[in-house]
Amino acid sequence: MEIRILFCLLGLFGSGLSLEVSYNGPELFPMNEEATLLCQISPTPNTPEGANNLAVWWSQVNLTTGTRTKLGKSSVDESYLYSTIPNGLNDRFTTSTDEFIYGTAKASIANVGIADDKTYQCEVEDLTSHDATDTQFKLNVYLEPDVQIYDEETNLDIRPIKQTEPTETATENPIYDDAIPDTPAPAAVNVNVSIAQCVATNAFPKPTKFEFVSDSTGNTWTVVNENEIMYVENADGTFNASAVLRIDPSAELDGAEISCRTWLYPSLSYASAGTTSPIVVKHMTNEATISLSTTEAVEGDRVSISCTANGNPPPTIELQDPAGNIHNVTGVNYVISRAQVEHAGVYVCHAYNDADATLATAEGTLSVEWVGNPRVKNNGNRIVNKLVEVTLGDSINIVCAAQGYPAPQITVVRGTQPLQGSTVTRNSVTYADAGSYSCKAATGNIVKITNFQVVVNGGCVVSLQKVV
Repeated sequence: MEIRILFCLLGLFGSGLSLEVSYNGPELFPMNEEATLLCQISPTPNTPEGANNLAVWWSQVNLTTGTRTKLGKSSVDESYLYSTIPNGLNDRFTTSTDEFIYGTAKASIANVGIADDKTYQCEVEDLTSHDATDTQFKLNVYLEPDVQIYDEETNLDIRPIKQTEPTETATENPIYDDAIPDTPAPAAVNVNVSIAQCVATNAFPKPTKFEFVSDSTGNTWTVVNENEIMYVENADGTFNASAVLRIDPSAELDGAEISCRTWLYPSLSYASAGTTSPIVVKHMTNEATISLSTTEAVEGDRVSISCTANGNPPPTIELQDPAGNIHNVTGVNYVISRAQVEHAGVYVCHAYNDADATLATAEGTLSVEWVGNPRVKNNGNRIVNKLVEVTLGDSINIVCAAQGYPAPQITVVRGTQPLQGSTVTRNSVTYADAGSYSCKAATGNIVKITNFQVVVNGGCVVSLQKVV
């Protein structure tokens, strides 16, 4: 007998560790479904005999009074429910010893409801050593609410109210009139506005937090103060809850749509099925942007320039080109179909809410890669008809030049043979210098060529003959 008892003790405790138990089941349970409660016993029994020595008692705990209501006992030899089990639970509460060998005690509550949302205890005892321990855990029941968001004020105006000039009334002694005091301009309208209301219907437990979210702006507003959340408890124990988003609206909210979310537990929340209508925020223009399809164009390229500005109503937008010309580009792009040198420079967008006041500007710079046709001069004189005509033995100083951006590389070519530099200098022209020449100017992928001919005419031969 002593040997058997020792075997059972070793079967349960293995190395002689003390008995421990912890809750190892889910934390949240959806209403009207089965709740499975799991307590993990340590050390784990190593043999069926060790599992047979376990007994588990299940109870409900009143944390306010500290009292326990026993629900049932489970062991391999016997399992039963106590007569103290609450009405309505006796036909839904069951226990199992199937996993005792793995150190798991299991109980189930079918069709879990609000009345089951309580603290529970599982107490484990080794029937041989009478070593016992217990743990308590909360059975958190929840019911998914219907969450909707409703518009409140979605047509807002935060533009400053214009102050009218005060008028003086003439008196018999105007010199003694009191000065008309300076009246500060009224503050912007629509401050601390109720934008939207989030309503959660038939929720359990009572929602503890609401969040309002604008995805387009990245803003999140949180309501956690119970004084700002309205609650109505329904007859079935569920709650209807609502919260209102009250903020000072800003221009960034113009066009935004807001959704909401409510929390039943820190790890459990539900979002609204939809969003508010797009919010309209009338606001002054204070920011303009300019966008060029390219800032480094090549001669002949197509360039599109876009000007945008905030503001509601949308402002009038004008574009000033480098020559000072003004173009109305409200809602359209300014297009340069073929970029030329005269299109290079600074472009300025001007945005107006009123015709007499620029409220926002933006600048952009366009550079244009270009090359002009090469010019050819000989001895300082521009050649005519692409012809350099000289007399045998004369001097020439042919210079090729061209303008462009960036500064082009100039090359003189005779036939197909490039010469050194951009000039051709001869102190005494010979017939060998005659022929076809080209001036080539290149920058990037742009090449311009001017062809010309050098013609050498023969000199006058004087012959003296003695007459006898």
